[in-house]
Amino acid sequence: MSRFILVFIAFSILLVGCSSIEDQLAETENVTNEAFELGAKGINMEEGAFTYYLPGSMERTSSEENNIILSEGKQTYILFVNPLEAKTSNIVYESSLHGDEEYLLNKTYENDDRFGFVQVLELEEGQYEVTVGVGGSKLTTVTKKNNIAESANKMMLIANSVRLKP
Repeated sequence: MSRFILVFIAFSILLVGCSSIEDQLAETENVTNEAFELGAKGINMEEGAFTYYLPGSMERTSSEENNIILSEGKQTYILFVNPLEAKTSNIVYESSLHGDEEYLLNKTYENDDRFGFVQVLELEEGQYEVTVGVGGSKLTTVTKKNNIAESANKMMLIANSVRLKP
């Protein structure tokens, strides 16, 4: 009986680790939609012209005016903020489109006070570019298949929280 349990656990772990790209994309769409609807998290970082929320697992590596480099372990994120664009603007989204690239996921979200989006593009086997934005803010990272949804969720929480200083 214990041998059966060990085989079952090993098989379950294997299945979880081998989720398909379709499963990751569906999960990514779900978590980014939930994070978008959740709205802004508490502000805990301040830059020259804006403030934002940074999850505890991440750190700010460097910053230049409207570009902030964030990291979480070996993964790097780039936060870009266009202070001339409102939360309802789709200009950053339009400018992030890569011509005739075939996105695995290209989803927009909209409500009365915000416009958001998530894009996933396969760069090469096993490497995916994930871009998430709200209004004039966007974050981009390159990650592995199994980290797409988790990364996109954190990115949407950050993008949603960006506030320009008065």
